[in-house]
Amino acid sequence: MGTKKLLQGAVDISLTASFDTGSLPTGGDDMVCSSIGADVTSGSTALAAVDLLSLTLGPQFNRKYGSAANPMQHVIDQTSTGKLYIQCPGEAAYIAGGTIYEAIVNPLNAGFILFLSCTSNTIMRVLGGSVRIAAACALSQMLITGGNVDVVAHATNTITGGGSVSNGLLTLRRRIASAAIDVKQGGRIVYDVDTTTTTPSCKVEAGATVEVIRGAMTLDLSLGGTLDLRNLAETSYTMIVSTSRKSRILLGRNKPTITETAVDGVGANRISS
Repeated sequence: MGTKKLLQGAVDISLTASFDTGSLPTGGDDMVCSSIGADVTSGSTALAAVDLLSLTLGPQFNRKYGSAANPMQHVIDQTSTGKLYIQCPGEAAYIAGGTIYEAIVNPLNAGFILFLSCTSNTIMRVLGGSVRIAAACALSQMLITGGNVDVVAHATNTITGGGSVSNGLLTLRRRIASAAIDVKQGGRIVYDVDTTTTTPSCKVEAGATVEVIRGAMTLDLSLGGTLDLRNLAETSYTMIVSTSRKSRILLGRNKPTITETAVDGVGANRISS
């Protein structure tokens, strides 16, 4: 096991000459893309059967890794220890293939696009930056502790183990099949979806907000969370929520039908704008 660095200007990961060691990465290696200066788009299947310990798109990697039509095929597992690190100011990373155990995402580019489509569930941790998830995701968890994550519309999303948002923003543009997502202090979810697949549930803590524009959700605001309906696009909308006197519901032009289950017998403070 060792570290294999992709050389400056290299665009093909199938060539031994592309790496500083003069050899391709093998199982258990750490593969690093640092300062490349070119889009890495060739040799997409060359490492498809190589189980890396890690793949790092470093803070000087300023181009694309793969393409939408030809994503780079990787396995990054090593018995549930493998990690994909996104630290770069580049434009996009298009990665598909087998198991990627954990993706740690903190890009420097405010408009970074991450296409991640793998055969097994992945833990995704977003520490900062701005990320557009532009592929069918199979995530075991999504944990956002900073930055903005925009899940754009596409065929399917699953977050089987749920997740959490704190001090960050998660925008969902397609309904996800998910266990509960907790919205913690400083966290915000914007829900603007179509009408397919299942309805997610969210527990919204004090200092956290869920904004609904379109689509049904199951919400628990009883810990003091805020439901923002000021930009609700649907003229006929029904929602059932758990609330308490610590909860807030912000209402706009379109007035929904809200049935509250007040855990303290009082219910939320409704504020119209």
